Amino acid sequence: MDNLHIIDKQEWRTTAPHRPPEDPALFISLTGVQTHHLATGHDNISTAIHNLLTLGFVLQTMPSPTTELAHYIADTLLNFSVHRGVPSPYQFALQTSETSSIMIPPRSDLCLLYLSHLLSINIFVFSSRAKPKSFLCPESYSSIAFFHRIDRCFGTSEYNVITPSSRIPNPPAPPPAPPYVFTSPVGPATFRVDARKSQTRISAGAVVPDINACKDALTRVCVDRVQSDIQKAVKAITSRKKFKPGETRESLLAEKRMELKKEMDDRTSVPRGTIQELHAVLSKEMSLDPSFDYEHLRTLLKSEKVKLPCWEAAVKETFDGSWARAVKGNNQGKDRSQQTASNRQAFNVQASSDPQVDPQLSTAPCQNPLQESVEPVEPMEPMEPMEPEREENIRTCSATLKQIIRPDLMEHYEDIATILQEKQVGITNTMDELSTLAQKTMLVLASGVLYPEPPTQQGFDIRNLLPWDFNFRAKVEPLLDVSSLPPDLQDNLVSGIKKPKSKDDLAHFLSQDHLQFLNARFLSPHRDHIDDKGSTTKSQPEGGESAARGQHAVWSKAAEIVKQASSKVEIPMSPKGMSTTINEHVRLLSTAVSNLWSGPIYKKSLDYLLRILLRLQLAPEREKKYWNRSHGVEGDDKKEISDSKGKGKATQDPRSSDKAAPPQKQSKPKHPKMNRRKWKFWVRRTIDRLAKNVSRGNDDQIRHVLGILNDMASSKPASVQISIPNIHCRLVEAPKVPDSSRKHPNPTVEEWEQEEEDEEEEDEAEEEDVADESAMSIDGVKKVKEPSRRKLQSLQAVLKMLVESPNIKRTIEPDYVKKSGFAGNDFTDHECQVVADLANTLRPFIPKRRKRSDDKGFQNSLAHVALRAPIVMIANSILRAAGYSHFTQKVSPQLSTASLHGLQLGAVGVYETLCSRNKRQFDVRDSNGELITNYLTVQSSTANKRTMFASFLDMTKVNKICGEHGLIFRDRITFVDEWTVRLTGRVIPNGKENNGNIRNGHPVVSRYDERKKGLQARTNVWVDRFLDSGMTKAQVKTLAETSGTAKKQIEEKVKPLRKDVKAKQTSQTDLSRKVAYGGGTYEGLRTARESLREARRALIPCEESLQQQRQLSYCYNKMAKAAETCKDGQSSGPSTSTSTPSVPTWEQPAVEDFCEYLDLTQLAEGSTNNRAVVYGGTDYGVCKMSETVGMTEAELQRHINRYYQLHSDSTDNQGMDLDQSRAMKPKTITADLLNDVSHTKAMLVRRQRRLEDNVGVKQAMQDVSEASKTVNLSMTMKTIDAAQAVRRNARSTLREFEWSGTQRKAKRHQQLQTTRAISKICAEERRFVQKSYNQDQESASTQSQLDPIDGWCQECSQHHISHGPEELKYRHPQQCPKTAPHMMPVMFIGAAGTGVGSRIGGHNRRGGTKLRKEHSRYCPVAVTDEFNTSKLCVECYQRLQYAKSSRIVKGKIQTVRVKGAQECVNPDCESVRRGHTIRARDTNSAAAIAIAGASTILHPEKKRLPPFSRDLSLPTTTTTTTPH
Repeated sequence: MDNLHIIDKQEWRTTAPHRPPEDPALFISLTGVQTHHLATGHDNISTAIHNLLTLGFVLQTMPSPTTELAHYIADTLLNFSVHRGVPSPYQFALQTSETSSIMIPPRSDLCLLYLSHLLSINIFVFSSRAKPKSFLCPESYSSIAFFHRIDRCFGTSEYNVITPSSRIPNPPAPPPAPPYVFTSPVGPATFRVDARKSQTRISAGAVVPDINACKDALTRVCVDRVQSDIQKAVKAITSRKKFKPGETRESLLAEKRMELKKEMDDRTSVPRGTIQELHAVLSKEMSLDPSFDYEHLRTLLKSEKVKLPCWEAAVKETFDGSWARAVKGNNQGKDRSQQTASNRQAFNVQASSDPQVDPQLSTAPCQNPLQESVEPVEPMEPMEPMEPEREENIRTCSATLKQIIRPDLMEHYEDIATILQEKQVGITNTMDELSTLAQKTMLVLASGVLYPEPPTQQGFDIRNLLPWDFNFRAKVEPLLDVSSLPPDLQDNLVSGIKKPKSKDDLAHFLSQDHLQFLNARFLSPHRDHIDDKGSTTKSQPEGGESAARGQHAVWSKAAEIVKQASSKVEIPMSPKGMSTTINEHVRLLSTAVSNLWSGPIYKKSLDYLLRILLRLQLAPEREKKYWNRSHGVEGDDKKEISDSKGKGKATQDPRSSDKAAPPQKQSKPKHPKMNRRKWKFWVRRTIDRLAKNVSRGNDDQIRHVLGILNDMASSKPASVQISIPNIHCRLVEAPKVPDSSRKHPNPTVEEWEQEEEDEEEEDEAEEEDVADESAMSIDGVKKVKEPSRRKLQSLQAVLKMLVESPNIKRTIEPDYVKKSGFAGNDFTDHECQVVADLANTLRPFIPKRRKRSDDKGFQNSLAHVALRAPIVMIANSILRAAGYSHFTQKVSPQLSTASLHGLQLGAVGVYETLCSRNKRQFDVRDSNGELITNYLTVQSSTANKRTMFASFLDMTKVNKICGEHGLIFRDRITFVDEWTVRLTGRVIPNGKENNGNIRNGHPVVSRYDERKKGLQARTNVWVDRFLDSGMTKAQVKTLAETSGTAKKQIEEKVKPLRKDVKAKQTSQTDLSRKVAYGGGTYEGLRTARESLREARRALIPCEESLQQQRQLSYCYNKMAKAAETCKDGQSSGPSTSTSTPSVPTWEQPAVEDFCEYLDLTQLAEGSTNNRAVVYGGTDYGVCKMSETVGMTEAELQRHINRYYQLHSDSTDNQGMDLDQSRAMKPKTITADLLNDVSHTKAMLVRRQRRLEDNVGVKQAMQDVSEASKTVNLSMTMKTIDAAQAVRRNARSTLREFEWSGTQRKAKRHQQLQTTRAISKICAEERRFVQKSYNQDQESASTQSQLDPIDGWCQECSQHHISHGPEELKYRHPQQCPKTAPHMMPVMFIGAAGTGVGSRIGGHNRRGGTKLRKEHSRYCPVAVTDEFNTSKLCVECYQRLQYAKSSRIVKGKIQTVRVKGAQECVNPDCESVRRGHTIRARDTNSAAAIAIAGASTILHPEKKRLPPFSRDLSLPTTTTTTTPH
């Protein structure tokens, strides 16, 4: 410091207290604390403070005589800017030259070092994140210490003074941690440089078994295998508790017997593992020489050709007897009362206690396994009584590779890491190529060449579905190579799925077996030895892929077509010797393919397709206006946008080459096709308009109208007899689409519909009254108003029903479309004609619904790629042509080019990866010291599996890491990279100890996912509702018609009231603007407001009545449709829903379930003065990840009581306790907050900087992005091959960047930071809910008070620390944790979704599932239906509307809607009386979710509050609902 010239203020020196006295003991103690690691992880403040307490030091919040200087330094320098928000006035400067100096930050190490020398003291700084620091002065023993409390999650950073605790004299020093000593009963794997030599010769003098002995032993092994398979099959059926309608145990046994017998008879080789078992038997009986291994035995049996004859003989002679014994052995243990019970009861087999069984029969040996008869029956091994199946919860935890590797293998750590990475890259490339092959095979399937019968329609032209004058907005091939679906295809697939996988190729298309077949034909190292028929010319391993045996004719045909149509490019081979590991990854890929085609791909494609087609056909102007606005196209600009981008070149209409329009119509704009009635109507209106302009003498308008009549004459329907003279004049062009603000590039149809819904709900009356003025125009010709959003939705529902209906066998006519809609619909003839044309065109390509097995209507079509591929391809092409390519669906799982799949390694995977015969591998020996030379030896016993892991991993650390996460290791790891290795384990059940590992806390009890799947599987809700009502079909149909009529009557009554409210609201708005600018009086404004209130008072009851009547009409129409599929006299049958409640307790609160199944009785009964239950409502979204409101039970009860008082018959509501309602303050979590806390933005910025410096990687990313789009949307194999070649060439470049050491560490760091951030944010959210509980003053006075200086508690005789890292200034707790109230939050979370995958642009999609899962670990989570929660006011339960605001748009004052705010317009609402008419939308929704969920839980019958309930009580007669 002597060489530095530091300038400071004399004022700081003079006011500084004296330094503390010298204390060598304190100096030695602080020096010893530096050797301890205070925090076990980043931002672990509580752990660090607790460790300081263990060492005898506390955080002091107020100065004492020995710490005055420390507090002075903290208040004036270290914490000044944090506490006061301004820089410290006491600045220090470092003079760098005679004329310049630089300021020294007060928190810098240089500043602390200068203070240490200036004041002659020793300064120690400890931290919750970093290592301890010390700034020593050799001439003094005066010491002060600080604790730097850092929490990046909440942005807190404060220096607290540390002092020795005077309450605890001489605290004992913590014992040093014992050194870790590695011990393992299993020896380490041995590294070898050269390849392992296989034993090709048998040792001299070795015992070689005789072929006859081998045949006898093989026969016994085959007999055991047959009996074992039969035993498993019989037990699987007899242990079933539930059966489908029409099924019996006897019928299932007979069906399974035939299926199993046929499967065994059709085998072409012995089952997998049979030869290995034979080798073990011979080794035990004949003491075989180790040199005669499994390969020698297999070669011997293959040369003699005895394997298959032994198997066939075993099946032929023993199948019938073994089946009879297995069935009888299961029946012997049954009680007679259970034999007459329902087929759904389980068997409890106790064969050993049956008196009819001779005990000598079980011990008599069978001399010849093939010489047996059915009688007398030899009982098999008695079956154990069936226990309820306990599903194992499998979870994973993470560690680094260095943490779990054996210490004695650390010298070969780099070799192990390199081998794992090489195999990881090879398998990832294989899966990428296999995914592309699956997509090509799907194209072959969609073309129809693989169907058992030729399709009726080959090829499809998408121009048949679009308007003839529609110009494509992207370059799309109009002719698709797809075929129609054969009529019996779905039935054949349903029956084929039940068959063995090797017998129906089409039913198991793209299954795991099929993908393994493709891997063997195209990617296997033995692919060159497979002929065109699928047969191998080289010996394959025992039990290898069936692809090499030529059994799959359909798969082979598809593979041959793919091979011929693909480009002649050498595809990389899969890694050698990794068949089992590759099959594991193939299983994951097949699961992804199955989930893709069984998921929402079909529903989304069909919905988007029908919706866009109806928009283009019936509302072209509105669709064009919206598309232009969303893509930044102004007016009638002819520039088209390619693939939904904001800029591009014009695309040529592909119709010009194949389907040219008539020459005379190309130069004239055309009108929609009109029938005779509509055409006459518009001619009459245009003639009247011509007469009006003639009378006024407007020559320009006359010429314009004459031009319109000329165009109408050219489009005259054939049935019209009126003639119009040809007038050759045309002066006026079509008006341009008005400009509007540009939105995000990829808006959704749902957003479009939401905008229209908002406009139509408020302007419905005005639009109906002034339909002539609001009608659309084409070249000045007024046409019928385009259908509204509601009407298009109704037409879409009818169209979807028509294309999926299995009962329609003829061409659909417009009259049939009219009849298919709800009773009282107003579909026009043109709309019905469009729907009929679309339905007739699409029906051959869409799978039909199938009848349910219980005759309760129909269910969805089979989720199979063969049924869904054609319509998905058609939908993708049309959506691209219409400019909505962001709605297209992926047809195959697509792997990221730069990514690497986690290497799934079981015991066999470890052997194949690290112990193969290649160079630079390892050798592992079993417990007997024998070298493990094949994967079958690893599979033979559990001990060998454990040995394989213990030879490479430190199992003590592995079990410890799993135990810390409440898991038991399950012999499976996933290698992601050197810093991330996932350990798979089973969750330790509650209260169970295993190997010393006890679950830390309690496992989460969650039935939410199970119940959600059950609710999604319910497809016969309306059928059950009709059957439960007890009404006949005629009654329901009559009620549907009557309710529709009543609804129309109320609508006619509501229309003038809406118009009156609209007019008065406009008048009030204009008058308020005048008053604001001095042009009106407040008296007139008050009169206008009161008039508007009276109009709303008259409208609100009628609106509520209309809403109820619409619900009635909807329910009756749904029931009438469902009644058509029911038989007379059919009953609803028993309910199969699971009603077991979830019961959280104070000891085990971690429960997650629907609120209808959550029982809080034990929590309520356990509530005392120090225990209370609080409630929180949470609404998840996209703009805001989470919005939470906390409420007490008393507040919820007041809201529930308010509803019943408002809707009671009594009109006296003056006694309601309304003033006690407090303003709701929400807790908001956004994606930006999570990004900041988890340092995601910082990591992305660093990655972007590295990317800018690497031009080659940036260019490769652009090329891969375009190629990936091409792969996903390609309809030909050549385009797929070209795009795949680009992706293949860019793999190494991108992986070198994305998987570099820096990037992998950053990703790992970000994952850890995200996990910590979510945990802390959720903890803060729960604390926010707990703060809503206001404790009584009496109970607060009886609680123990703590010393505010050091947090000392007299009752506990110890220091207590605070757990509030979000606080800016640290304070010790005021109450003892033992006497402080324990508040249990119950989180009501909306079930409408978490916003993941939503296409609302401009917002990060982080999702709320992780938040919900984090809450469920600490408190009960009740998932609540969000029905009406965002539409109703929580004070008066009337409908809300979007708040409005006046803004200047293009120089004009306009009223716009504020989508984030809602307004209650009910004049009688208490919040309106208090002036709180506008509230945040998400805040109101969160409070409504809490009210809806609490009303369900607190109700004795679990009934929801009526305004939030979907259930509607249906009266037997329909009457107009009387307003309240």
